[in-house]
Amino acid sequence: MRSPQPVSLTSSYRVSFPWYIKASFWIVGGLAAFVLVFFGAALRGHQLIDVGGFGTQGDFFGGHIAAIVGCITLLVVVLTGYSQLNYERQFRLREHFLSAIGVIGQYDIAHPGCEQALRMLDYFSQVALDLEDTELLLILNTVMTKEIRKKLDEIDAGKQEIYVHAREARHKIQEVLKDYNMRRKGLL
Repeated sequence: MRSPQPVSLTSSYRVSFPWYIKASFWIVGGLAAFVLVFFGAALRGHQLIDVGGFGTQGDFFGGHIAAIVGCITLLVVVLTGYSQLNYERQFRLREHFLSAIGVIGQYDIAHPGCEQALRMLDYFSQVALDLEDTELLLILNTVMTKEIRKKLDEIDAGKQEIYVHAREARHKIQEVLKDYNMRRKGLL
């Protein structure tokens, strides 16, 4: 498993388009600019290429360029829909994760360091580790109370094979926080 990424919560919430959507926008924009140049030239009475008149020129652009731009626009719509689905999935995952944090906190308040809290913490630690999401790890850190940390340390000391993901998440969180503090102090 890779080491945790540096703490940067702005990247989690900043909307940015993938490269293929940006490229599609540039292609559509370039074609639109190309057509606009010929349209402007036709309005001024200039003929940029000899195609036998403005009617033929219009047929050429209307028949070929419009079909190409229409296909590219459809591609942009499909890719944007796909990106929207990914953003929606990420939002729902975070929403579910935050609900689980509330439940873990309630279990831990009722019975500090109880098995239910540790089991849920272990499961959601696995989710955060599998997704390699630093923000989810930091959210998990909010419910790792002194009692839970003590229980995880006891399990580590006893070399038991339970709550493996929660223990690994705790170590990753310590690495992330140490890295963050080093960067903040200017030592990295």
